Amino acid sequence: RVLRAITRALEKEDERLSLWGKSIGDAGAAALGAALMAVPSIPFIALQLYRNELAAAGAASLAPALRRPWGAGGLRGLYAQANGGLGDAGDRIFGTT
Repeated sequence: RVLRAITRALEKEDERLSLWGKSIGDAGAAALGAALMAVPSIPFIALQLYRNELAAAGAASLAPALRRPWGAGGLRGLYAQANGGLGDAGDRIFGTT
């Protein structure tokens, strides 16, 4: 289910990668991070991860992909609110503090 949601989101022609409310959790975040590292270039300029049950481990799994070049002009929007388990470390990675 999680991989299907990620695959569908990656296949869409859009300026944002939206996984809003998909409850991907930390394992899904790790899969997403790996997928984003595997593609030659990331066409998106925004990543929506609202309400995905992410904790600091999930944020850490995504950190390398977040540092890659994103779309024209880079990653302009990262939305990771409503992930109650991020803690201070996850907040620092996502910049949600």
